[in-house]
Amino acid sequence: MGATGLERMGELEIAVVLVVGGRERDTQRNIAVEAIENTLMADRTLTNTVQDIRLSRVETVTTGESAPFASCRMVFTTEYCYQLNNT
Repeated sequence: MGATGLERMGELEIAVVLVVGGRERDTQRNIAVEAIENTLMADRTLTNTVQDIRLSRVETVTTGESAPFASCRMVFTTEYCYQLNNT
């Protein structure tokens, strides 16, 4: 805790919306989801920015007729520390 503020812990949800078009859109979407998750899991602290990050859920995004697109929402949850100023 610093002299100018109070240290607090918080939980943050980060949504990544992925939209893929093409003939093999479902396969492409699955490859992209795996690549995004693997990239984030390679550094779970995001260079010491957060304490941990995890994939909480993958949701299908449906907006009417989806063709020629495949989409999903990847929701990551992380805990982080922030400062409140004493003003």
